[in-house]
Amino acid sequence: MPLTPPTPTPKKRKTWLWILAIAAALFIGISLGHASAPSPVAAPISTYGQTGSGSLPAVPAPTYAPAPTYVPDAEVSGPLTTFSDGTYAVGTGDGQVAPGKYKSPGPGYYALLKDTTTNDIIANKFSEGQLLLTVPKTAAYVEVTGCTFTKVG
Repeated sequence: MPLTPPTPTPKKRKTWLWILAIAAALFIGISLGHASAPSPVAAPISTYGQTGSGSLPAVPAPTYAPAPTYVPDAEVSGPLTTFSDGTYAVGTGDGQVAPGKYKSPGPGYYALLKDTTTNDIIANKFSEGQLLLTVPKTAAYVEVTGCTFTKVG
């Protein structure tokens, strides 16, 4: 059985050349259209409030409240009665959080920790509302984020 050569297919027009030509013509036409467009005219400067001499009317200088004077925080003596963001040691010494009951309007987070290096958590809580915290003598640290606690008992 003799092999017959394949029938040649008719060549299609190269439509991509036509698309490219049309796109180039559009680009050139748009470019020329923008080049012949009139430039925008600047708005006239307002003369409202000017006197005949060309000067502006006097405007009083604004008054500002005096800047608050910096007063350094008093040195902490004894345990804290209020504390916020941070990690605090539990105890009765200066700057420590004494065991007891604390309250925060929230929202916020607290954690009672056995140790800060291993983050052994005794208890923790996140709340969108009020937070009540009881700090036991067995906790070594209190970690607080996003709220302020005040001692209530």
